[in-house]
Amino acid sequence: MSNTIDFQATTGAGGEIVQVTMSYEEDIDGVYAENIESVKFEGVEVIGLISEKQFAELEIEGCNAINENKIIAMQNYEP
Repeated sequence: MSNTIDFQATTGAGGEIVQVTMSYEEDIDGVYAENIESVKFEGVEVIGLISEKQFAELEIEGCNAINENKIIAMQNYEP
């Protein structure tokens, strides 16, 4: 099943806040195929301007956000 998550993260030398949209697939075995679709700074798309290191850091933050959402969903699960 294909999903997306939106989250805020900081990046760059100035620690600027960006809005990130990440897509991922999920099945019975877990989450896979995580991919950053969009990185916006003050409403402007900047995905082509970030470095590979920044991109990798944003991917890690996105994976953490996915895991946090899964934990919250499990804690609030009602059969």
